[in-house]
Amino acid sequence: MAKHIRLWSVVAGVVLSCLSSAFASDILYVIVNPAGANYVAAYTQDPQSGALTFLASFPTGGTGLVNDDFVGAEQNSLVFSKGHLYAINPGSNDISIFSVQPDGTLLYKQQYYWLHVPDNADRSGADGMRVDRDGRLYVATAMGVQICDQAGRVNAILRTPNGRVSNLSFGGENFDTLYVTSGDKVYKRKLKSKGANAWDSPLKPASFLSIPGCPMLIPKRRPGSRWC
Repeated sequence: MAKHIRLWSVVAGVVLSCLSSAFASDILYVIVNPAGANYVAAYTQDPQSGALTFLASFPTGGTGLVNDDFVGAEQNSLVFSKGHLYAINPGSNDISIFSVQPDGTLLYKQQYYWLHVPDNADRSGADGMRVDRDGRLYVATAMGVQICDQAGRVNAILRTPNGRVSNLSFGGENFDTLYVTSGDKVYKRKLKSKGANAWDSPLKPASFLSIPGCPMLIPKRRPGSRWC
C-alpha cells in the first residue's frame, strides 16, 4: 500500500491533501488532489522564517481521486528543470508540463507525456522523475524507467531485474550514471546522456532520440553490462 505525504493547508477554504512538493528558487510547488481534481499549488517562502504564503493554484488537467489504494505519485511527482515544472497526475497515466514564470506563476499547461501501463494494471505507477541535459524525461514506473523524448513520446523502457522502479536519480562524477531504487535494491547503469542540474547553464537540446537500440542514450553494451 502506497504512503503519501500529508500537508494540511487551507487555500480558499479548501483543505488540500499534498502528494509531493518541489522548490524552484523561493517558490514551493505542491501537487494536490482535492475531490479528485489535480492542482499544483504555489507558495512563496520567507527565507528568514520559512513561513509559507499562498500564491495561486494551477490545474494540471488530470483527474483521479487519491485514496488509500492509490499506487503511484508517492514522493517525487513534481520536478523542476530549466524553467519548466513537470507534474505526474495522480490517478492518471499522463504527466503535465508548465512554464515557470519569473514571479512563480505557471503558464502554458499541457498534458504532454503519456506513459505505458502493464497489461494487468490500469495505472502506470509513476513516481520519481528526472530530466537529462537533452530534454528527455525519465520516469520511475511499474514497468521500469520510461524514457520520454522532447515530443512527449515514450522511446524506451529500461527494466530492472526485480520489476517496479520507485525512484531514480542521475549521479556519478559526470552525472551520466542512472541510479534507481527497486524494492530493497539500488541499481545503477551508465548512460551516454547526462542528468540536468539546477546549476547548469542553458544547453541546446539534442535532436530527438533515435530508436531502435537507443544509440544516443545507451552505450554499446558489453557482455554482462546491464544493471549492476
